[in-house]
Amino acid sequence: MNTFIDTFIKRIKHQNQKCSKNTYPVEQLKQDDLAFQSHFTAYLNMARQNTCIILGHISQSLGFNSASVMDTALSSSPILGPKGLLSPKKEVSELVRNRLMSAFPFLDPMIRYKKAVDKEKDDYGKIVISSEDVAGMLKDMLDVLSYYRDMASHIVLDDERTASSGFAAKEKTVSECLNYMMTVSLRVVKDRFSLETVDLDFYNKNRYSMVNRKPQLNVGFAHAVRTEDYRLTLMGVVLLCCQFIEKQYATMFFDALDKHSRYSRFYSIAEKIPTKKVADRNYVSIFKGEEAERQVQKQRMVLREAYSVYRVRIPKERLDSTRGDMALALDMLNELGKCPDVLFEHLSPEDRESFKGEEGVLMRRSGDRFPQLALKWLDENRKFNNLRFHVTFGKYRWLFCPDKKCVDGQTRQRWLQKELNGFGRIQEVESKRRGTVPGWDGVDIIRKFEDVVSDEVQKDPYVTDFRTQYLFNRDKIGISLNDYMPLIKDIHSEKSDARHGGVPDFYLSVYDIPAMLFLTYLLGDNSRIVEKLLANCKAAYLKLFDDLAEGKWNGNIDVSDYSAGEGTVKFTLGWSDVPLKIRRKMPLLGGDRNFPKKKSFEELAKVTLETMLKRTEIQLEKFVADIATARDFKGNKQGKAGFVDIRAGRLANFLARDIVRLMPVSDNGRNKPTGLNYSIIQKTIATYNSSSEGFKELVKVFHEAKIIGVKGGAHPFLESMLNDRKPLSVLDFYRKYLERRIAYLKVVLKDPAKFRTLPFLKAGRQKYSVDQEGYAARLAASYRKCPIYLPDGIFMNLIKQQLNRFDAMKPVLDSDRLNVSYLIAQYFDKVEYDREQPLYRLKRNYRVFDLLEYAQEPKYWELNERVGKAAKYGLAKRNIFWNRMGQYYDGLIRYYEGFRGKKTAVKWNEKLKEAKAEKALWQSCKGAIGEERHKKMDCAFYSRLVNARKEYDDCERELRRMKVQDMLMFLVARETLYLPKDKVFRLKNLSLSDGTKNILSSTVDEFSMDVVWVEKEDGVKVSHTAAIKENNVVIKNYGRMFKLLSDDRVKTLLPHIHDSAIAGNGVNDRIILKENKVVIDKSLFDDELMHYDGHRHNVCEKVLRFEAAAIKKYGLNGRVDFKAALETLTGRNLLDEKDARVLSAIRNAYNHNKYPVKGTEVSVRVESLPKLTEDLLQIFSSKANR
Repeated sequence: MNTFIDTFIKRIKHQNQKCSKNTYPVEQLKQDDLAFQSHFTAYLNMARQNTCIILGHISQSLGFNSASVMDTALSSSPILGPKGLLSPKKEVSELVRNRLMSAFPFLDPMIRYKKAVDKEKDDYGKIVISSEDVAGMLKDMLDVLSYYRDMASHIVLDDERTASSGFAAKEKTVSECLNYMMTVSLRVVKDRFSLETVDLDFYNKNRYSMVNRKPQLNVGFAHAVRTEDYRLTLMGVVLLCCQFIEKQYATMFFDALDKHSRYSRFYSIAEKIPTKKVADRNYVSIFKGEEAERQVQKQRMVLREAYSVYRVRIPKERLDSTRGDMALALDMLNELGKCPDVLFEHLSPEDRESFKGEEGVLMRRSGDRFPQLALKWLDENRKFNNLRFHVTFGKYRWLFCPDKKCVDGQTRQRWLQKELNGFGRIQEVESKRRGTVPGWDGVDIIRKFEDVVSDEVQKDPYVTDFRTQYLFNRDKIGISLNDYMPLIKDIHSEKSDARHGGVPDFYLSVYDIPAMLFLTYLLGDNSRIVEKLLANCKAAYLKLFDDLAEGKWNGNIDVSDYSAGEGTVKFTLGWSDVPLKIRRKMPLLGGDRNFPKKKSFEELAKVTLETMLKRTEIQLEKFVADIATARDFKGNKQGKAGFVDIRAGRLANFLARDIVRLMPVSDNGRNKPTGLNYSIIQKTIATYNSSSEGFKELVKVFHEAKIIGVKGGAHPFLESMLNDRKPLSVLDFYRKYLERRIAYLKVVLKDPAKFRTLPFLKAGRQKYSVDQEGYAARLAASYRKCPIYLPDGIFMNLIKQQLNRFDAMKPVLDSDRLNVSYLIAQYFDKVEYDREQPLYRLKRNYRVFDLLEYAQEPKYWELNERVGKAAKYGLAKRNIFWNRMGQYYDGLIRYYEGFRGKKTAVKWNEKLKEAKAEKALWQSCKGAIGEERHKKMDCAFYSRLVNARKEYDDCERELRRMKVQDMLMFLVARETLYLPKDKVFRLKNLSLSDGTKNILSSTVDEFSMDVVWVEKEDGVKVSHTAAIKENNVVIKNYGRMFKLLSDDRVKTLLPHIHDSAIAGNGVNDRIILKENKVVIDKSLFDDELMHYDGHRHNVCEKVLRFEAAAIKKYGLNGRVDFKAALETLTGRNLLDEKDARVLSAIRNAYNHNKYPVKGTEVSVRVESLPKLTEDLLQIFSSKANR
């Protein structure tokens, strides 16, 4: 008997009985097919191990030892246990809920379906996902996963769950929710790959059958998720497993099932799509030849993608490594091969498909990495002697108050923290932070992730373990003329630089980073000139501020006297470079510059209040509409663009922020809750329920926070709102609050005399005060303490001087109107004889063209066509576009009139009336401008057209900027790698397609990287280092090196290789000892891991056969698991204790996607690489067969 095989033989037989005449029957299993079962054993064990890793990681991050999460008892972990962290009474329940939803994406659609079919839930219960919902769904999933893992991992499973009605109810819930999740997944795949509805018919049309004119799930469909009695089918188990494993392993799982299948059709997709069944059980296909093969490949892709859409996100703990300028340059070139996100949305489905790389990975940029890569290149190549960029490298936290009483009545520890920000070359700051280079005193108190404990237990100060990154302040980066790294010992001292974290000397806009990088590239070894220019800039500004303070400058517009430096690095201030605040104070300073008269506080306050009122009304209107949409489960289709997702946490964030904002201010603002108490208020609102205890808790928190119940200092309307009626839910609370806010603002606006008493308007601000004597001196003094915002175009003159060296650029420089982006593009064309990559020349669709040409389907246009249409429709300027609206309306009217006399004439007649009414309104609004125009022209076609034009304008502007950035990245990467400037290695040849002219297929001679890991030796942590090198690195495959560092198999294999090589064993042409450092060829890992993946199931099969033989021969005293087999054999002296431990270690290693760890009794023979798995299989067989 084999529980797994026998169970699914029965289920498949039942499926085939229900199979319709137009679909393939499910391929039946063979009795005792352990080779087939071993694939399920391997991947279901991996699924459970991944869950253990995720829950352990979350638990560890919250201060609980990850070892407390056992893969055999996941439901009783610190998170999911009876009094776990998801309990609503726990402070971190919302945080844990969010982390689980992020780590297990399948929870979202599955919970929504479960709540939608629950008739006992009210509207709030069906819309908002609570921590209890997450706990319940995840527990059910894990229980079902564990059951099928146990079934697949053993020959016989004698388990009470098999006949348990409670477990059957869980499996019913999971199977129905998985079925719905598959529906949503197909929608996502359809949208992601721009598929047509017909492309999914092979699945959707077979998935349901019509019974009494109602769709009913076709349980006989080969890919049905559940049986008629709500048990998972074989493909249901595959779908369940794929939610818990990475996409690459899901693909391997499918491939393994395909190979095992006789027809290579059941477990992924049929070779042909049948239309009918004939007598001899052959099937007729509606596709022939190449078209049939294309359809099969497309359907295969759809299924495999759909099975992995909502897969888990596993935290990757990467081995520490050192990366140099070569790694950075390769990273840049790989980034250039990816499609910018803003461009991808406008490409045709065929062109989108061309960005699919190996293993189905979509080569799409997730954001703009240019600023980080550019600054890192400047640092790695040491281009500046003194200029240092703003970086952040962690947080310093210390216990401030051990027993603070909070607004919810509980006593907690209060911790303070300070961000550790400084200035320096990023690689040097990171070396000091890690302690490899001396100079920073916080190394010893860095708290590693594995040492994290909760703040309730922690007493000593610590520094968070955070890799150094650049610190951007919105769209600018700070620059200092000196290195600065705050010392821990100075943070509690009176040293001003330690307390303020180091103030930058300059702020540079991220939009000026291309200019700085281009100038540095042109200067070569003379890049220190940039430092001199910035130093002179600072001197000129300080001179201006000094004269302003002393009254020597009276506001004269001619500021050319304020300059510093000589020659090419001389900097002279222009009028536009003077800070705007100073220029606007010209009358006070004695100048005659005309600026609009300063508005009074009352005028400004009225505008602010009217804006608040309008936004609140829009906010309420949108919320009401969203609630109506969210209530319609069938209409609010998850996986589609218009899906409405209402989350309690987001509503609570707004409510907490606005409630505190509208509170009256007393005691210099000390009455307002901050930090810990503010978080408690937000959490209380987010988790609010309408029970009497829930309402009492909410009111109590507001009272303790002095938001309500305080004479003359309470919130203006919150207390009366709570007294009128108890909120039914967070949704009800949010709606009532917005309604009261609107009423409150309307009342306030009627009495301008009381505007100054409104605390949230902050009437005491300097900008509202009347200018007084001495203001200029105070203004100058404040500017001296602030960073200098580097003027736009500060690098332009030096760039022009450098470009003047090239004859081809001299005609370009003669133009009066130049900008840096244009000069970079011209240099790339005329000097480098190159241009942007082909991806920027692909056809694009813009909604504005479809609207103006009344296209029923999206059309894609070449560059010259887009330019012509933009000129034709006047998209370049708003006024031209507005003035031509009459032509657009005339065309729309003619288009609608063309439908007269047709079947749909009634529908189009309504649209025709709307178009004529809009045109009449436009004619009456010709003189309107600005806000007045928008108020009057609140029409459907006009709004769509204006939004579409803005989308076109924004996209084109962004892509022009990105093209220039890509050119610069290519130039500096090529310089770093010493690549030839020939006709082949050009940016215009960079694409994902194969071919000798594709530079991503070019190779770099050698690339190596040091890898660092820590082992415990005699209770002491010892750091070890090895190098991984690769010869002839294909540029597009560079990222594979870093992928190795996240693989648990590499982490467990490295110590074995290192120790063996140091001892002089296993050294060969791919493992060498160089200057007492072990150097490993990457190809060794590639070959070994490929063998591991190919033989993973063989290890599982060996274990199953060992278990089967033991059961058949010895019975195992009624027990039927692997541990029982070992105990029985050792008890009968048929197996040595040491051999039993070896067998157990090998089995556990492959179940957890690792190698046997160093320290076990398994002899890991490094000399057998790259066939170590075969060697371990042989060891297992030799010991198991004794």
